[in-house]
Amino acid sequence: MSFNSSSRPDTTASDAQGRIARKQFNIWKTKFAPIIDETFDWLDDPGFIKSNIDSAKTAVNQAHDASKGSTARAMERYGISMSDEEQAALDKEANLTRSMDLTKTANDVRVASDARRDAVSRGLFGLGQGVAGSVQSGWGQVAGMQSARNSANAANKARAASSNAQAVGSALGLAAAIAL
Repeated sequence: MSFNSSSRPDTTASDAQGRIARKQFNIWKTKFAPIIDETFDWLDDPGFIKSNIDSAKTAVNQAHDASKGSTARAMERYGISMSDEEQAALDKEANLTRSMDLTKTANDVRVASDARRDAVSRGLFGLGQGVAGSVQSGWGQVAGMQSARNSANAANKARAASSNAQAVGSALGLAAAIAL
C-alpha cells in the first residue's frame, strides 16, 4: 500500500470505481428509467383499460345477439313456438346471463391488465436490475476497498507506534543495564 505525504491511503482505485458506479447509475437513470416510466404510464392509462373493457363487452353482446338469433332460427326450423310468458322467461334468463357475462368480462379484462402490468414490471425491473445491481455491487466494492485501506492504514500506524515503543523500551533497558 502506498501512502502520500500526509500518511493517508491512496484512494485512486476507489475513486475510479466510484466514478464507474456513478456513471452506470446515470446511464440507468437516463436510458432505462424513462422507458419504465413511459411504459407504466401507458399500462396505467384508464383510457387504455376502458377501451379494452369496451371491446370485450362488444364481443360479449355480439355473442349473445348471435345466440339469440340462433335459438330463434332453431325453434322456427323445428316448428316450435313459445307463449308470451315462455318468451318473457327466456328473455329474462338471457338478459341475466348477458349481465353476468358482461360483468365477468369486465373483471377478466381488469385482472388481465393487472397481470400484464405485473409481467411487464418483472421484465422491466429485471432489465434495469442488471445495471442497478452492478451499481450497488460497485458501491459495495468501493466501500469495502476503502474500509480495507483504512484498516491497513490504522494497522500500519499501530505497528509504527509499537515499533517506536519497542525502540524506546530497548533504549531504556540498555541505558539501565549500562548504568548498573
